[in-house]
Amino acid sequence: MRTILILIKKEFIQIFRNPVLARLITILPLAYLFIFPFSADMEIKSLQLAIIDYDHSSFSREIRNTLKGSQYFKINDAIQTKPEAEKQMKKDKIDLIIEIPNQFEEKIFRQENPSIGITANAVNNMKASIGVAYIQQFLSDYMVHITKKQTYNISNIPTQINPYTSRWFNKKMDYKNIFVPGILAVLVSMIGCMLSTLNIVREKELGTIEQMNVTPISKWQFFSGKLIPFWIIGMLEFGIGLVIMNIVFDITIQGSVFL
Repeated sequence: MRTILILIKKEFIQIFRNPVLARLITILPLAYLFIFPFSADMEIKSLQLAIIDYDHSSFSREIRNTLKGSQYFKINDAIQTKPEAEKQMKKDKIDLIIEIPNQFEEKIFRQENPSIGITANAVNNMKASIGVAYIQQFLSDYMVHITKKQTYNISNIPTQINPYTSRWFNKKMDYKNIFVPGILAVLVSMIGCMLSTLNIVREKELGTIEQMNVTPISKWQFFSGKLIPFWIIGMLEFGIGLVIMNIVFDITIQGSVFL
């Protein structure tokens, strides 16, 4: 045990004498913690739309105006034809093309459940999937809305079921609640594994590991002396990260803090 304690002390001295390791241990975790949660998320805040209206009815105009009023959709009013929309999509200037078919309003009154075409730019697969989901949810809500609207007198039309969703553990779908705990886990793994490995490799490059090999210590004592200091530093930074997570991001731990 005394041998391991001496090795741990020696390792701490070596860590703080190495300016590269010291920066990796202090600056890098803070940069990850304060930059990534604000810059990396999967929420789509703006989608560029082109609406091709073949019907030119009051319903199609209402769909366009409602989409235009949404904070998520930006409609390019200059695009009026499908070839023009496809051309802009190839230039990555359009994310979704909405095609409202001819006789759309008439088919609704005839209870034929007309289809609306959605073409997504799947170069960014995540953005395309979320964008299509947004449009589908919007159309579902719109069908419920028009069947309840007395001015249309079409309350007997069968509409799509309006699903009720409940999100456990992250009700507001705030991606900081996902990223920040994940970043803390990654930082502990990185400090505990990657930095200790880099330190061993550096000793190999400098030749000092040969001096360790001729000393009367076993391999498990050597590796314990290398790993335990980084584990202690990692747990200290994890504790600091939990405090920052609570104060800065308002994320609390539900359960035992010790565990």
